[in-house]
Amino acid sequence: MATQKPRCILLTGPLGAGKSTISALYGGEHPLTLLVHTDELMGMVSGWLEHEELALQMTFQFALDMTRRHLRGGHDVMLPYFVHTPEEIAAIAKIAEETGAEFHAFLLHISKELSVQRTLERGSWGEPGSPPVTEADTPIIEAKYDELMAAVADYPGLHRFETTACTVDETYTQLMHTLTG
Repeated sequence: MATQKPRCILLTGPLGAGKSTISALYGGEHPLTLLVHTDELMGMVSGWLEHEELALQMTFQFALDMTRRHLRGGHDVMLPYFVHTPEEIAAIAKIAEETGAEFHAFLLHISKELSVQRTLERGSWGEPGSPPVTEADTPIIEAKYDELMAAVADYPGLHRFETTACTVDETYTQLMHTLTG
């Protein structure tokens, strides 16, 4: 009986797109999958708010190290991650290649307006200890949206799911169909 290759799944999208929700569903159906939430890792770095750029770089490296180790063990990894640069996608793909894992990259796409609305409704950025999100943060949310779209614009092989009008279950079904199809 052939052993299935582990999957390295990058799940990116704007703030409020549902990355954490979809990754939790995947983890629930695929035991021993490592769900690498960099937001949670950021909260483990003391003083991250005062050194956000450096802490972001550190947590991305932690995420890569964890991903590499878990894939080498033969288990799936799901990274619900807000991509900042095309190089980040390439770094994750390289680890999948080095470990013999399948690499899948997905964009959960929603409109900029919906990203702003959902982020304001959630009221937080995601990282433990981050300040609350308010209407005054709308330009930052919009800029982050643009940053993500620029980072993924030219990445070949990115599966783009238009999820604005989809339920969580519909989005998850779409993801699983692509992974197994």
